[in-house]
Amino acid sequence: MRCTKCGMYNSETASFCHSCGGELALGPQFPEPAAGARQRRCVACGRSIIWDANVCPYCGKDYRFPPAQSYYPHTPDKTAKPVVAGILMIISGGITLLSPFTYGAFGFVGGLDNIFGMIMAVMVVAGAISVVGGILAIARKYFMLALLGGIAAFFGFWLLGLVALILIALSYGEFKS
Repeated sequence: MRCTKCGMYNSETASFCHSCGGELALGPQFPEPAAGARQRRCVACGRSIIWDANVCPYCGKDYRFPPAQSYYPHTPDKTAKPVVAGILMIISGGITLLSPFTYGAFGFVGGLDNIFGMIMAVMVVAGAISVVGGILAIARKYFMLALLGGIAAFFGFWLLGLVALILIALSYGEFKS
C-alpha cells in the first residue's frame, strides 16, 4: 500500500505510514514483519516493527527526532552561584572588617602613623567593599561591582574570596547590568 502523503510503500496491514506517520486507508490487521527482516519492538504498543521505521505502522508512535532543544534540559535562568558567592563575600568581608578592631583591642595598632595601621585601614575598606559586593551579588545587580567585591573578599579570608570570585565569574549571565 502506498502512502498518500509521502508516496512510501508500506505493508498491506499497516494503519500508519512507517516513514511519515500519515494514516493509511486500511485499518490494522497486526501481522508480524517478515521473519528475515531486522526488527524491533514499538515502545508504545509492543508490536514488532521493521528496524528503520520512523513511525510504528500499528499505533502511530513517532520515532523521528524532535527539535534539538527538547533533548537538552533547559538551564534555569537563576542558579545559586551568585547567592553562594554573595554569602561567602559577606562572611569574608565581615572577617576583614573585624580583624583590625581585634588587633586594635590588643594594642597592636598604633594609628595610621605606622605601616601596620595603614594595612588595617586598607583592610577595613576592603571588607566594606566585600560586604557591599556580596549584597549586590545576592541581588544579582551590577556585575562589575560584585566582581570587585569578590576581589576585595580575597584580602580577608582568601579561600572564601577565591571561591566567591570564581562563582561570580561563572554567573556573569545572571546579572541585570
